Amino acid sequence: MMQSLKARKQFRMTAREKQQENQRLLGEYYDTLIQLRQVRAAFQQVTDPDLINACVYEMNALQQRYSYLLQRIKDEKLTALRVLK
Repeated sequence: MMQSLKARKQFRMTAREKQQENQRLLGEYYDTLIQLRQVRAAFQQVTDPDLINACVYEMNALQQRYSYLLQRIKDEKLTALRVLK
């Protein structure tokens, strides 16, 4: 009986930690999306070749991060509504 109670408590902690991880994952996803939009906007404004290269480099890095996070979200079958519950 005591073992079962411990197992249930540990499962609830794991579920709570999973919920926090899901919230962090979605937060990172949205932050990355905002950063990507900001870099794209900056790219439209710069004229210096070095700044253009820097924007392209940053866009590529952010696009890779965005793709990675999006795949993780899909793998977890997450939606904002499921995380906010």
